[in-house]
Amino acid sequence: MSEQFSKGDTIDLLLREKIESPSTWSQPHRLDLSSPDDQARVEDMIRIGQIDKVIDRLDIIAEDLHSYHNPGSKVDNDVRRLFVDEVTRQGIEFGTWFYFPWDKKIVHYPDEQTHRKLLTSRNRNLITDQEQQLLYGSTVAVFGLSVGSNVVEEIVLSGIGGNLVIGDPDHVEPSNLNRIRAGFSDVGSHKLDRIAIRISERDPYIKQVHFREGIDHDSVEELSDFLPDIIFDEVDDIRTKVALRLFAKEKGIPLVMVTDLGDKSIIDIERHDQENVAIFGGRLKQETINSIVKGDLDNDSIRRLTVKIVGIRHITPRLIESVMRVGDSLPGLPQLGMTASMGGSMAAFSAREILLGRKLATGRYIVSPKDILNLSSPTPFVIGAKTVMAFMRSQNNKK
Repeated sequence: MSEQFSKGDTIDLLLREKIESPSTWSQPHRLDLSSPDDQARVEDMIRIGQIDKVIDRLDIIAEDLHSYHNPGSKVDNDVRRLFVDEVTRQGIEFGTWFYFPWDKKIVHYPDEQTHRKLLTSRNRNLITDQEQQLLYGSTVAVFGLSVGSNVVEEIVLSGIGGNLVIGDPDHVEPSNLNRIRAGFSDVGSHKLDRIAIRISERDPYIKQVHFREGIDHDSVEELSDFLPDIIFDEVDDIRTKVALRLFAKEKGIPLVMVTDLGDKSIIDIERHDQENVAIFGGRLKQETINSIVKGDLDNDSIRRLTVKIVGIRHITPRLIESVMRVGDSLPGLPQLGMTASMGGSMAAFSAREILLGRKLATGRYIVSPKDILNLSSPTPFVIGAKTVMAFMRSQNNKK
């Protein structure tokens, strides 16, 4: 028996010695391997163990480049072979190499312009080259990286935002994994690190600014140093939501908020760049906003205001019932991954239309798969009405 415990203790110690801390993002190092200095630097890094992995897919890059530049010659093997040979002959001097400290690897990339052309080659001509350049040149701010992580993912996939300002103070938990694109090995990592690593490994040329502690009503003014072209509000704190809107209003910056409610995505757009619009679509009185700014409201008041901002008619009976059970039989508000993904896609679409100067007006837009697919609610009307009334009574009793 004691021998078994001894063996168990031994393996426990061995495992603990190998446990790795979650990866943290740091600025990738750009390397030019046509430079003798950078060649010597890489040799040193390999020798002392800073580089464990080398990723070089130049042959595949060359094939894709040939398809990009010679779409009509795809089946001409001689032309293709000449092109590919000309690219691969450049070897390590082709394009740029990046060192990613969190994974101890260097990766071979095309130069910035070529890399981005390849990433967005299938966007043509749904998005023109001129439009894509404009989108890449924009600065996008996203705060709150739960639903907001889907916003960032879709924006980056769409080639929007060569400059990203992102922030969230929280870490990945197992219960986040139904709506955040991460693996279980990411549990415990800072949400910001996880998304920042994904951004850099896809496009290391994107410039990132991080608010590691998130953003709040006191730090919003720090955004003046970066002046985003568009702001996405996905934070939970209502004072921060107000502060972001007041900042956007003062600076003339469009602000978008995506809210996932069960199966629905609600997209609220405030075009502070075009007109004098009321924050939250005018759903809150100015005296209420002033109270929020001062921090005079208690949690019950904030909960009621949150419902008012969202709109009771957009909250399904099942969601209301879930809200009433939070802290009792449910640990937190229910959120669906598919709705978060849908919201991220709508956010990227909204960003594209706004940044390209299209006529996307201030207002509230709702995406409901059940409405689109002409499906009825699974909750009978009478039961739904009773749930809504019970919820409203519970809110009134708290006043």
